[in-house]
Order: sequence, then C-alpha cells, then structure tokens
Amino acid sequence: MKKALLILLAVTLAALTACSPEGGGANTTDTEEITTQEDTTEATPEYTVEEAQKITADHRQAAIDAFAESPVCPAEDLSFEEMDGGVRITGYVGDDVIVVIPDSIGGKTVLEIAEEAFKDITALRAVCVPESVRKICRDAFEGCDGLTTLKLPYSASIYDVCDEGSDKTSGFVGYIFGATEYKLNAAAVPFKLQTVIFTGEGKVVPEGAFYDCNDIVALTLPDGIENIGDFAFSNCSSLEYVNIGDAVAEIGEFAFNECASLLELTFPATVKSIGLGAIQGCGALTSLTLPFVGGSADDNTYLGYIFGAESYTLAGGFFPLSLQSITLLGGCKSIGDNAFNGCLTVREIIIPDGVESIGLRAFRSCKGLTHISLPDSLVSIGDSAFMSCESLATVSLGKSLEHMGIQAFMGCVALESVTLPDSLEKIPASAFDSCFSLKSVSFGANVKEIGKNAFRGCTSIIEFPAVSDGVAVMDGNTAIIK
Repeated sequence: MKKALLILLAVTLAALTACSPEGGGANTTDTEEITTQEDTTEATPEYTVEEAQKITADHRQAAIDAFAESPVCPAEDLSFEEMDGGVRITGYVGDDVIVVIPDSIGGKTVLEIAEEAFKDITALRAVCVPESVRKICRDAFEGCDGLTTLKLPYSASIYDVCDEGSDKTSGFVGYIFGATEYKLNAAAVPFKLQTVIFTGEGKVVPEGAFYDCNDIVALTLPDGIENIGDFAFSNCSSLEYVNIGDAVAEIGEFAFNECASLLELTFPATVKSIGLGAIQGCGALTSLTLPFVGGSADDNTYLGYIFGAESYTLAGGFFPLSLQSITLLGGCKSIGDNAFNGCLTVREIIIPDGVESIGLRAFRSCKGLTHISLPDSLVSIGDSAFMSCESLATVSLGKSLEHMGIQAFMGCVALESVTLPDSLEKIPASAFDSCFSLKSVSFGANVKEIGKNAFRGCTSIIEFPAVSDGVAVMDGNTAIIK
C-alpha cells in the first residue's frame, strides 16, 4: 500500500512541479510563482481554536473517567483456565453490557485473554482489560459489534499473539477483532467503537497499526511511545482526538494522512523527524504545535512538507483551510526559507524566545496573520519574509534585530505602526513599500540608511522621526520627506 501511494503521489507532484520553478532570491520585483490556496481568508472554519480545545479536553477527561465507577466483573461470570503463573480468560457468561475484567481470580493473576474469548457477544458495550494481561489472542473480540468503548493494555493488544511456539507480533489493532492484516482493520473493528484507551507501556506504533479505523473518535496511547510508523493512523477519518505522549522522536510518512476530523495535534519537543505528508488531508485541524517547521530542524524546513507538498512552491494548496494557530516550541533556533509561505488562513503563529533568524519569504502571503511578536533573540529577517501579509496589523520586532532583508514587510496593507529597535542600522529597500495604512514609524539614532523605496506609497504616515543629515535617504521615499 505504502509503495503504491507514494508512486501515485510522486507522479502527481512531478507533473505539477514541471511548471513550478524552485529557488530564486527575493528582489525589488519579486515575481516568483508559488501555488497557493484560493483566497479564502473570509471563510469560517467549522470550529474555532477554543471550541476545538473544548472538544479535545472533553475527550481527554472522558478517557480518564472511563470505567471509574464500573464494578469489577465477578469471577463466576467468566470462564477461565490456569496457566503458568496465573489464569487465562476463555469466555464470558454474564449479562452485563459493561465488563471490567479483574486483575486476579482466586489469588491468581489474569495474564491472557484467549482466542475467541468474547467472540460474537454483541450485547457488550464496553470492556476494560486489566494491565496485568500480557497477551490478547487472535479474534478475542471478533464479532463484538456493539462495543463503543475499550480499555486495554497496549503491548498485549498491538504486539503479542497467542500462536503457540511463535514470537510473531500482529502490529495492528484489527488482529483482536478477526483481521488478518492491517488493510482489513476497517472491516473487522466494530463500527460502533468510538473510544479506545491504551494503558501500560509501549515504544512503537507500527506501520498501519490503526490504518482505516475510520469510526474511532478518540484514542489514548500509553506514555513512552517513541516511534509512530508510516500510515499508522492513515484514514482514521472520524478521529477527533489522539494523544501521542511526550517521548515521541520519529513520526513516519503519512502517519495521520486523511485524519479528516482531527482538531488539534501536538508534536512534542522530543520529535526529531516528521515524515512527508504526516498530516496530509487533516482538513479540520485548527491548531498545531511543533518543535520545528517541516520534516526536521535541518531538512525540508517548510510547513507544507508535513502536509504532503514535495516542494514549497506547491505548499499553499496543501494547507487545510481550518488551520488557525501554530505554536513553535522552545528550542527552535531558526525559521527557514519559505517556512510558512502561502499559509493563507493561519491567524496566529507563536515564535519562541531563542529563534535567531527568519529566512527568505518565511511568512510570505500569510494573508490571515493579524499579529506577529518576534523574540528579543532575533537577529536577522530575510528578504520578503512578511511580504503580502495583508491582514498584519501589528508587529513586534524584538530588541536585537540587526539585519532586515529587502521587501521584508512589502504589501502589508493593514500595518499601522512599527517600532524598529536601536540595533537596526539600515532600513532596506522596499522594506515597507505599499504599506498604505502605516501611520507611525519609530527608530533609534543608529539608523544610517533608509533604502530605495523603503516607504514608497506609505501616504498615511503622520509620525516619523526627524531624519538627521547623517542618514542617507535613497530614492522613492517621498512619503517621508516633508
């Protein structure tokens, strides 16, 4: 499956990139062609960030509260057999629709759930398997079509199988429901099953582990997950909430591909790499938290990469229109060239202290962005970094900025005021060209040059520092020469 999808994606993108040139530095007539979304800044996403946060918080709390007040199933309602070191559950003969399996029976630890132990018990609505269980065997819950909630130990249900004499691991959740491979998850996993809570320990979410589990709404992984495989949650189209813990280091290609209902996602600071298309098709995503922009801190450092764009020139067409807020975590030192280029609908991007440089066209055409606060650690802003951010009304440039590239804020037509730090000595060419709403400009005594067309078209300026004779003012700044 993976190979076929990648070949199809590669062919499609190859056709598109044939007419979309890479590279090219910014200049005073920056005409580089970049594919972007249609201008949809007026479109209203289904959920606000606050509404999405409330929904995911409710899912999180529901997972914590699940089975909290449910009584433990009495031993007489279970059939079981002794095994080395404990007992194995072989069946259920009770009438309750919510079953909390005890962690011991007759003083012996419950270690396994046998093959077909709960098979075809359609009346079951919820089952809680204790953390003492080391193995959940083949088809243990096959045909449990009424299940809505399941709580079970991760390592027992994803890895271990009960084929005698075999060390084979299943690696996909559908195994305990009768699936023979991950591609059959959708047919085997009960369509009413909406909440899955994993307990215990785990390190890896295997490739395709939850592939096509398209009815699960909320999924809680155990702490300690370090690797999420390719296509691990691909096509989980109803999934609104998933926690991935605080230990994840690698996220595979297309890991959350087409999780079309996913509302929020946080990749913790431990993450070192994110695969191509990891969150492609997440069309309801309202907010995203990242340790860096792109595939890693050093490679493919543009946001569109994790949305499936193999080139930043195509990235605009891959961003979900629902995306409103992006937070970069502390530890991020630089924002690369074209990092957020063409991300039209994002209204808020939080830049952490510690970022020292912003690359070429990093925020170009972020037309929904209304405010940006840059940290005091920032030293350099690249050419055309905020060009055509048409809704950008306020900007804070920090205290340490030494270099600003040409066209840095060109075409920011909503920008009303700007305070340049004392550390900046040159206002570059076309820096604020066509900022028609700009009324107030402030800069320190260290400015030595105002570049060509730096304030061209800024006819609304009413407050501007007195320009001393020692400051070189280049052509195209008639708006500030009174």
